[in-house]
Amino acid sequence: MRQSSPARDRPPTQGQQWTRPDKINLWGVIIALAALIVGVGIPWAVRGYQHFFQEPYATIAAPRNGQVFATNRIAANGTAGHIPADSDLWLSASGPNDEVYPIAELQIKAGLWSASEKQVCFRIGPHFQRIDVWISPDTDDGAFVGYMQKNNSFGFDSVPAGFIKLYQVNIYVQHPLNNC
Repeated sequence: MRQSSPARDRPPTQGQQWTRPDKINLWGVIIALAALIVGVGIPWAVRGYQHFFQEPYATIAAPRNGQVFATNRIAANGTAGHIPADSDLWLSASGPNDEVYPIAELQIKAGLWSASEKQVCFRIGPHFQRIDVWISPDTDDGAFVGYMQKNNSFGFDSVPAGFIKLYQVNIYVQHPLNNC
């Protein structure tokens, strides 16, 4: 059996030659560190990137696009995600003249939102209607908030600055009710 000398158990110092086993050990350490970086570092960075840079989204699951209704007794629901904490989601209706009628500020619970039949019915008129989901910064939705607090019946000619449409469906209402 070969005896190891104290100098042999330490890595080579300046002026000493690297032996073949020393070089193999060094390459083993380099490969292990590279595998650690690739196996742990890259997936962690990708998850962090996705968390901070995914776009907000919202969908309308009901009513469906192109659906025809006998009356305006309609509830709406859908999904949403990646909504920044300093932003709000709004549901609105627009008729043939493109006036915008806010329906509700949407609350997201477990990725889902809904607006009741009573909320939606009050804002939906006759014939072709468009239902939209908008995202807006908290600082830009004051006009919609004021509209809902005053229970107005007139519409906006356009959405306030800063609103971005995330989703829309088109429906047709045959006989709207005045008393929802």
